[in-house]
Amino acid sequence: MDYTVTAVVVCAGRSHRMGGVDKLFENVGGVPVLARTLLFCCKSECINDIVAVTRRESIEKVKELAKRYGISKPVKVIEGGDCRAKSALLGAKSAAGEYIAILDGARPLTDPAQADKVCRAAFEYGAAALGVPMTDTVKRLEDGMIVGTIDRSRLMRIQTPQAFEKKRYIELAQTAARDGRETTDDCSIYEMYGLPIKAVEGSVSNIKITTPEDISLCSALCAPRETRIGHGYDVHRLEGGRDLWLCGVKIEHDAGLAGHSDADVALHALIDAMLGAAGLGDIGKMFPDTDDSFKGISSVLLLERAAARVYERFDFGNCDITIIAQKPKLLPYIEKMRENVARALETDKSRVNIKATTEEGLGFTGRKEGVAAHAVCLLYRR
Repeated sequence: MDYTVTAVVVCAGRSHRMGGVDKLFENVGGVPVLARTLLFCCKSECINDIVAVTRRESIEKVKELAKRYGISKPVKVIEGGDCRAKSALLGAKSAAGEYIAILDGARPLTDPAQADKVCRAAFEYGAAALGVPMTDTVKRLEDGMIVGTIDRSRLMRIQTPQAFEKKRYIELAQTAARDGRETTDDCSIYEMYGLPIKAVEGSVSNIKITTPEDISLCSALCAPRETRIGHGYDVHRLEGGRDLWLCGVKIEHDAGLAGHSDADVALHALIDAMLGAAGLGDIGKMFPDTDDSFKGISSVLLLERAAARVYERFDFGNCDITIIAQKPKLLPYIEKMRENVARALETDKSRVNIKATTEEGLGFTGRKEGVAAHAVCLLYRR
């Protein structure tokens, strides 16, 4: 069950480390930092409305920014407090949603899909925070000297958004304020009082702008990248005595597809689309049917291997697969197919679309002699 969520965008800081420049209104890829943050909220499926918490002198400026960039969800702009904790609490109290997603106004590259994962984790656990595992070796210092190494396997760099059940958050924040307890981020108050917070893995690109160098880095990440589009088509005839596999799902049917591998026509079309976009030839070149090591192999494994080659130079954008078959009906299998493809490609299911159609009894698919598939794929050069 989904709940209503208000994004509490905390943007009341003074940008002390920016040399007097207000980072929220600096351009990143031609768009102000805060505008990108608000636009991300509009793309989130879970977020219903927005409360922007800013300095008194910036209230009208934030309102004008939201209007100029066509922020489609309701936006309330309020005055913040003299520290982040107070601003977050004021935003929570002004929120209409049952849950709040607190985020830094200076994180312009947040992925809406990751934010939705945080919100849904909060629905289940009461509180959740986005973060990335530590990858650098972490040392412990004494008097400026290295004296030990910290186990990084249990460490995470916490980001925003951080999502909470609103009433509980307000109760804890008010209690922490009365107790005079300081917090470094929003989920710290849950830690103080022994309550669980679910960790949700985010992305290293979810950068918080703190220094002028961060503006340059975010601008570089926003720069247009070369895009590549590939198309794949495959067909296999139906044959009795074989299993029917489509997108890694075994389909109940009285015949399967003939081929050297498991003959998963949909995945073969997708592999061709990916290889075509990357300029790496086709499936027959990479996995020839003269090689016995591929005999009967799962096409999911072939997709994983092809993707590994493609990912050496490209990032995955999205794919769209159309399966053409008179029978069987494939609708009950579509979601499992999407999950399989997303897992093989190490991407989010929202980037994978699969459709099934018939040719109204026409052609070889209409005569139930075989199954065909088309696929298109978008890649971005790294």
